Amino acid sequence: MPYLLLAFLSLLWGSSFLLIAVAARGFDPLSFAFVRVAIGALALWTIALALERRWPRGGKLWLRLAVMA
Repeated sequence: MPYLLLAFLSLLWGSSFLLIAVAARGFDPLSFAFVRVAIGALALWTIALALERRWPRGGKLWLRLAVMA
């Protein structure tokens, strides 16, 4: 079973590179990066809602994260 899950993860990981290569032909780099970040943010937001997690409060933390970004 662990090898089957590893094979599935490898297929999932490798297919993302194929999809990126196909999508890169149709988008300019800025919009492509925006869409990738938006999809990631939507996925994290959905997981946070499903797990009933709360966003951290406080301006200093968000300021530090913005500087690191």
